[in-house]
Formats: sequence, structure tokens, C-alpha cells
Amino acid sequence: MGTLNKPPILLDAYYTPDVLASFLVGLLPIQPYHLALEPSAGGGAFVSALLKKTDQVVALDLNPDAPALKMVGSAVCDFLDILPPNPPDWIIGNPPYFDAINHVEHALNCTDRHVAFLLRLGFLESKKRAAFWQKNPCKKVFVLSERPSFTGGATDSSAYGFFWWDVMNNGPTELEVISWK
Repeated sequence: MGTLNKPPILLDAYYTPDVLASFLVGLLPIQPYHLALEPSAGGGAFVSALLKKTDQVVALDLNPDAPALKMVGSAVCDFLDILPPNPPDWIIGNPPYFDAINHVEHALNCTDRHVAFLLRLGFLESKKRAAFWQKNPCKKVFVLSERPSFTGGATDSSAYGFFWWDVMNNGPTELEVISWK
């Protein structure tokens, strides 16, 4: 995709707080034998949280200096350019929002089962995504009642949710408001 040489902030490198990733992964029925893939591993918050549930975790990131790449089996690559040889049971993380739809669609094509991504609630909107939502209903959207900070300081002006797709689910989508702090 040609984004490897961009500075990290242009890669939408806003790292998820550890406590939030741990809380969100704790909501999911991940089993010790499940293979999990974090396609935009960044600082490693989701990787660390996943390792508490399974030791079968693979981390990918465009940035060769991403801390998560030192934690588990990993590769420096663009997730959108790969097809995992073994479909993971779970693809979990916080994809770059500027290209979120492509990451979600690709993730759904790369797994036989689950995708869970932290996204702005605005991901639910737009004419552009209407057809996507008709074809790919979530199993559940966990709405965060508190906005996270991705910079260690103030929050931004967006509301967030943890979107969970189960490819075996045909809807309707469940909605749950959660408090993670």
C-alpha cells in the first residue's frame, strides 16, 4: 500500500491504553487454543491482553519500531497486503481509522470466525458504508461510556465502540453500553 515510509502519526498510530485493551479483550470468549492476530499492533496493548487468554498471538505492524513486534511472533507488513496462511480465530485491534473500512472488510475475509475492532461510533454512519452494514452485521457493539485518550492526555471529540463480528452471525446486532474505567 506504500504507507511504510510515512511517519507514524500519518500511519494513524494512536495507541490504545493498556487498561482499555485488557478490558475489551476480557469481554470476548477467546479460548486458550484460539489463534489471534493483531493487524495494527502498535504499542502492544491488545497483544498483551490477548496473551492473557491464549499464547497463540501474531502481531503485524507497518512500523518496524512498533513495540508490539518484539512481544510475539510478528511481521512488519501492511495487513491489507497479506492473507494469513492459517485463518485466525480472532482478528482484534485498533486499526487506522482513516482506512478502517478496508481493514474491517479485509479482516472479515481473513478469518473463518471473529473480528473485533475498536472504532469510532461514526463508523456506523454514511451512505458509503450502508451496503457494508447490510452485508456484515455485527454480533455486538460495545459502546464505551467514557472516551479513551490515545495520547495519554485529553480525549478527542469522538465516541468509541468495540465492534465484534462473528461471521456465523446474521444479525440482529446487539448493543451494550459499557463502563471501562
